[in-house]
Amino acid sequence: MNRYYSYINNSIKIIEAYKADIPFAVFIKLFFAKEKKFGSRDRKQIASLCYNYFRVGSIINKILNEDLILAAEFLCNENSAIIIALKPEWKEMLNQPIIDKIKFINPQLTISDLFPLKNELNTQINLEVFCKSILIQPDVFVRIRPEQFEQTTQKIKQSVLPKTFISNDCVQFAAGSKIENFIEPDKEVVIQDLNSQRVGELMTATNLHSNANVWDCCAASGGKSIMACDLLKDINLTVSDVRPSIIHNLKKRFTEAGIRNYHSFVA
Repeated sequence: MNRYYSYINNSIKIIEAYKADIPFAVFIKLFFAKEKKFGSRDRKQIASLCYNYFRVGSIINKILNEDLILAAEFLCNENSAIIIALKPEWKEMLNQPIIDKIKFINPQLTISDLFPLKNELNTQINLEVFCKSILIQPDVFVRIRPEQFEQTTQKIKQSVLPKTFISNDCVQFAAGSKIENFIEPDKEVVIQDLNSQRVGELMTATNLHSNANVWDCCAASGGKSIMACDLLKDINLTVSDVRPSIIHNLKKRFTEAGIRNYHSFVA
């Protein structure tokens, strides 16, 4: 049981230290790189607690503490050893519908409270369904890169991980799947959600010629830029984003993806 308290305390430590200047996935990876004492199981559990906190936000409790971390763990999981050990009175509610679980935690809350900017949503978006999705870790979608398409496709088909081919080059894996154990991200595949991959349909429909100028003006991790290089081939690529740290991380990813000819700037 002591290890569960350790997981919670370390998750709080990480969240408090995070200043949102770089993507959290990068931040927590750097944190664990410095803290060698954590094993793989420890890292996975602590990271999960952190992500649960960010999914729930501060609607349960304005103060970041053990109670908030436990409430987030409860809402984001249908089975949790931490909840069973530390909050046994919540055990019977773990696999109940999320609306009932929220009421169980706080009768004054509704599912829509999970998203504070509800008035900004498109009217075609179902608010309740959208808010439920916030609490669920999404599946992993990858796009197979064309340079080693046949070889990579065979690796994926031969893997023991459950998967679904959405198209010839798009594959869906279960949330948390360790695809890096048998294929190389950025070199053989690009981890990229399904909607982002569909931007490729627009790219190919443009019929851009060689040496076309392409500007990814909010590049983030660069998934669409890599896709543009794969689909449109010889392009003059420019990437920009708001923070130097984003561009720094993007350059590292481009190196791994074999992309060397591009212009970058902060704006």
